[in-house]
Amino acid sequence: MSREDRVVRRGEFKAVREALSLTVAAMAELLAVSEWTVKNWEKGKYSPPPGVAAEIERLEAYTRRCADAVVAAAQGREAPMVVVWRMTDDMPPGPARTLGATWWRAVAAAAQERVSGIAI
Repeated sequence: MSREDRVVRRGEFKAVREALSLTVAAMAELLAVSEWTVKNWEKGKYSPPPGVAAEIERLEAYTRRCADAVVAAAQGREAPMVVVWRMTDDMPPGPARTLGATWWRAVAAAAQERVSGIAI
């Protein structure tokens, strides 16, 4: 089975969305579906189509790369810091804003686990 054909199993979709700290609305926007569709996938009422698994894998990889970049920037600094935003509307334009403030806080928390003394 190719990566594009892999199916997201029942319960996996919501677990991944929550692990990425994405809201239902953000996940729906990223996948170009309605919030209703995301909620039905999470309830197991319908299964996400095969292409969704590949999109989720790309999103997880992007999130890891972002955390790695924060870690790389923080290492070797005397007092490393990561700026987070309370609200998505406060964030500068770009891919991180598309994913939202809660996602960015999850990236910062992942970096904090790996860099001693990093301040958020």
